[in-house]
Amino acid sequence: MRRADANATLLPRGLRWAGRPLAFLYGVGVAIDRARSNPKSAPITTICIGNMSVGGTGKTPAVIYVARELVRRGRRPAILMRGYKAQGGDEAEEVKAALSGLNVPVLLGSDRHASALKAAASGCDIALLDDGFQHWRLKRDLDIVLIDASDPYGGGALLPRGKLREPVTGLTRAGIIVVTRSDILKSDAERDDLHAELRQLSGMKPVFFSTHASAGVRCVGKPDSVWTLEQLRGLHVLAACGIGNPGAFERTLNCTGVELLEFRCFDDHHAFTEKDIVTLQKRAKETDASAIVVTEKDAVKIEKLTQLAGVPVLALRVEFSIRDDAAFWTEILGCIAKADQRCGVRGSVNLIVRAE
Repeated sequence: MRRADANATLLPRGLRWAGRPLAFLYGVGVAIDRARSNPKSAPITTICIGNMSVGGTGKTPAVIYVARELVRRGRRPAILMRGYKAQGGDEAEEVKAALSGLNVPVLLGSDRHASALKAAASGCDIALLDDGFQHWRLKRDLDIVLIDASDPYGGGALLPRGKLREPVTGLTRAGIIVVTRSDILKSDAERDDLHAELRQLSGMKPVFFSTHASAGVRCVGKPDSVWTLEQLRGLHVLAACGIGNPGAFERTLNCTGVELLEFRCFDDHHAFTEKDIVTLQKRAKETDASAIVVTEKDAVKIEKLTQLAGVPVLALRVEFSIRDDAAFWTEILGCIAKADQRCGVRGSVNLIVRAE
């Protein structure tokens, strides 16, 4: 197995001595929670896209990709999100914006079974769980687990000593494993080694590799202002983000060819304020930056603010793609076909009733 990243911990340096007992207690809590659960089935196909660790694995672009492809293939998915803290805000708004016009309802609620029942009642035929691999109360027909290539095993320890939500043995519950941001792997040999490790840990489940690449740019708060990726090349920019994996955003940004003058990281789900934007605008002018670049997740919050005059604020859109997507969809459609039989659905369904 790859060596764990010793820095992949949520504990400050002065408290790392407590990491082992705290991780043990966390693991006990996870085991008790799962043992006490009574998972229920939904009357529609249920697919989860989740992960093993906290932090950004590129889940939101993956959910958008799967939902868009399901619609293209004649299905009617609904996306189920927890709807508490910030996930009911920035991530939900990002998903809604990306799927605008496709009639994909986004249902918020901590009770995923209740949300799945609402989705079925509204005419949807697939419930797509955003981040639900450790949600024990709803049975799934398929679990797609995302593994970040930069830190596949979350520091090799449970929270808070590492970043794992559960032991890596949980991968045996996965139906499909997807390694995200696989372009950072330095060689075919490194990719083959990780593929073999994940197959071994998961009980020989199929493993696919994906990338997150810049796919477009827009001017936040100015829909009439059109920018292209080519215009970013060579541009002097200040970047800012409030996401779980800022390093991934920085790598993607560098791939566009920009000259990155400064990179500011906020906490995940950071609620940007007018003061934040004023500070970024001031710093951009001090460094002679031509633009401030943020993620789409951050842009949905920033564009509601008023202090956007001055240096343009640009949102970089990232697109998820799968290597060997034909084989990937063969696996998914095979699971859907079995689930359709469970739910009494015959053939492909294309229902157009809008969820309330």
